[in-house]
Amino acid sequence: MKTSTIPIIFISLTLLCACTLSPTSSNRLAGTSLSQGTLPPSKDGACHAKCIIKDKTEKNSQMLAVYTGNEHEENVDVKIKEIILKPANSTWVKKRIEGCVSSNPFECEVACLVETPAITKKFKVLIDSTQSKNFEMQKVMQEVLTEKGGYTEWRQVVCANDRTPKFIGELQLLLVAKKYYTGPITNIMDTNTNTALIQFQRDNDLPIGQLDFETLDMLGILVE
Repeated sequence: MKTSTIPIIFISLTLLCACTLSPTSSNRLAGTSLSQGTLPPSKDGACHAKCIIKDKTEKNSQMLAVYTGNEHEENVDVKIKEIILKPANSTWVKKRIEGCVSSNPFECEVACLVETPAITKKFKVLIDSTQSKNFEMQKVMQEVLTEKGGYTEWRQVVCANDRTPKFIGELQLLLVAKKYYTGPITNIMDTNTNTALIQFQRDNDLPIGQLDFETLDMLGILVE
């Protein structure tokens, strides 16, 4: 299994979480991605924030005739096949700033871009299965990279004045139902709720770090 040094890039959350202070949001999931430009899209009555876009993968499988005998004694043709079980990827991880004394927990966090090396495994594969009975068919599961992430992108989000206690309470209840949030229903967007939301976004290949419309649509929240 290959290993390599894991570089970490620190970026202040103020660069990732800038939201335009527009009035209210009235549209549901727009269904289209917004550009990675430095300025948010201009749209009356809508708020936007930069969300972290993670790598997108899909699962594939293949069957291998894995040789279990001694190729020198049997004089059979085998080859070593190295399979990428999980591709190298980059993901944003929030970390707390040491010594931060702000009463707002979100001001004490930075986003770290962590590069994770690929996970590989080697198999001794029998090229011609008619040459020997000493093999077993193994199903090998793989994750295949379909879209590279590791960048930020403007997405439409719920405006600040629409993030009412009732709205946050509904969000917490849905995260409880999906087994991501285990705390009390406080109707407050606290650190535990934010952590649960981010984990839900990571597990479902969603933009990370904001109350964006794509996330809310998957949770089943209708933004009015």
